[in-house]
Amino acid sequence: RTEFFYEIANNFLPSAGIKLYGGHSYYHAVPVKKYSKINPEYFILKGGVRNPKGNHLCISNPQVQNLIYREMLKWLDKGYSAVELAQTDGFKSCECRNCKKYGDVKDYGEKLWILHRKLAKKIKKDRPGKKVIIISYGPTVRPPKTFRDFPDNVIIELCSYSPENFQRWSKYEVAGGFMTYVYNWGYYQSVGLTPKRTPRFSCEQTKLFFRNKVQGVYLCGFGELFGLEGPAYYAYGRSFDMPEKANPLLLTDEYCRAGFGKAYVPMKKFYDVLFKRLELYSDVSSYSDAKIALPKSPRVILAYNYSPNVLQTMETNLQRAEKLAESFKVKKRLILVRKEFDYVKNLASIIHIYNAYRTAPNWQFFNKLADFISQRNRMINTVCRKGRVAKLKDWPYITFLGGVDKSTLKFNGRQGAILSAPFNWNTTLLKKKKVLPGLNQKKMTIYKASGKVSTNGNFDSGIWKGIPYQSMGEIQMGQLREKTNFKMAYDANNLYIAFNSTLPVDKMKFFPVGRDGPAWGQECMEIFIDPFGSREKNYHFIFNPVKNSYYDAARGFIEDPLHPKYDKNDESWNDKWYYYNWLDQKSNKWKALVKIPFKSLKLASPGKGTTWLMNIGREHYIPGTKKLELSLWSPNLEAMNFHEKEAFGEVIFAGKK
Repeated sequence: RTEFFYEIANNFLPSAGIKLYGGHSYYHAVPVKKYSKINPEYFILKGGVRNPKGNHLCISNPQVQNLIYREMLKWLDKGYSAVELAQTDGFKSCECRNCKKYGDVKDYGEKLWILHRKLAKKIKKDRPGKKVIIISYGPTVRPPKTFRDFPDNVIIELCSYSPENFQRWSKYEVAGGFMTYVYNWGYYQSVGLTPKRTPRFSCEQTKLFFRNKVQGVYLCGFGELFGLEGPAYYAYGRSFDMPEKANPLLLTDEYCRAGFGKAYVPMKKFYDVLFKRLELYSDVSSYSDAKIALPKSPRVILAYNYSPNVLQTMETNLQRAEKLAESFKVKKRLILVRKEFDYVKNLASIIHIYNAYRTAPNWQFFNKLADFISQRNRMINTVCRKGRVAKLKDWPYITFLGGVDKSTLKFNGRQGAILSAPFNWNTTLLKKKKVLPGLNQKKMTIYKASGKVSTNGNFDSGIWKGIPYQSMGEIQMGQLREKTNFKMAYDANNLYIAFNSTLPVDKMKFFPVGRDGPAWGQECMEIFIDPFGSREKNYHFIFNPVKNSYYDAARGFIEDPLHPKYDKNDESWNDKWYYYNWLDQKSNKWKALVKIPFKSLKLASPGKGTTWLMNIGREHYIPGTKKLELSLWSPNLEAMNFHEKEAFGEVIFAGKK
């Protein structure tokens, strides 16, 4: 890597002799591919079945513990001085009897602390002088409760490093000291491939770490924006030389004077405007306890970070700097800043126009929006080669925009950063069909069956004949690989939903997860029913294309605000409902039927004219990728999830057809 020399020059020194996994060693110790078939008992028990999905382990199993230990020994015996030890990401607990009893505690985070401390003690005995880095993350984010000391070969790697968490850990004996797993950068952040931190933040964080005896920092993401975030990177590296004396204003000034010569003044103004606006996001997003104050939608955050006046001031000063630049090096630096800023400016402009469109959906706003989206797509095509962002000709030694794949760039990042509408709209197709997205929520009529409702998978005869299919589109009106249609009917006792969808059955495998297991973790249909029309209470159903693999819950029925399930899914609701599947490998079709008794919903049979609120969705896991395709009947333009109650459509019961 050519960035390696930059990192050394700026105090981003590489770790020597430490085996890191990016946080999670369990995947390597007991890999799904190797053990899921021959040793299913190594993986968690959920809903009465062993489920290897996600690589979550049965931690009480002695063989599993031995494999975790052997993985640690493997690297220590190769000469490494320390090895990381950590559970899987998004840890899921095992429901087997031995796991429930393990450690004589109920909390699974505590069980993990007990296990990891035990393994560290064994390493101390078997490999004197070697270190174990135990990650404090997810269920182990808080310190243990059953003990307050660790063997002296343990280093605690903190993923939560707020002053409050350092205070908690000050009461524990950790002779090996601390590392921090730092989430300052990375395009998984809600702002994706746009600037995240300020020079002031960089200096304040190094002071915090220095005062709390942090000995190492693992950067989970860094270097997507050497142009726009240059002063923040510089301040972070330089502050390690003088953590108590680092001055962000002086370091930013030093960076601009050295980097831009005669263009110093406008570039200093350019960065001052940017970092002043970023202060709120930079501070609040850095500590998990404060993140709840941030809006969930990245569009809202980006609209604030890059308001029109901020963009205009930055553009004016960048243009001034470009005119003042004389030396070859300064011009090259400004080319990098320009390319990154143009990306951010286009992104923010689309968001501002989209917000105007949502306020007044009309063709004038839509056409303007479509123009900016086309401009963005051209920009993406220009910077990508072979499906990824290519390095710049003028800057071959840095990774431009993180070197991400084209799809990630299109949606401005991954995980919490993903921007959906309007970035996933096919504006050409919408224009052609004269469709203004989001103008109306979906509505449909359900007819009462005039005879017996068959459950044989034939949805084109009997009572189903003549009932039109409803189509499910991409959740925010983008394009779909797999199509899903459904039709509905009812009789005196039940509601029926018949699905007809395409599915590459020959390329997929499905695992039963039992009742209330993680059915959403693989191919599934989801049904939301609000029979009350209140948008406050609803029932939630999920099922997979396999038997004994479903989930159900009620939401909004618990009225005590102190209850842990208040305004959350209550999985203890387990009344009767039924689902049937038909998979056809030859035609790659998945047909399904759901039957929900009205008495399970504590309701009488709906009378003619009764209106319910509903939504029906599908999660499709694209084979050979980690990508997820979401289909929804009534689209959700605000967020990429099925739970948005305001997006529910209307279902009207109409009697016999």
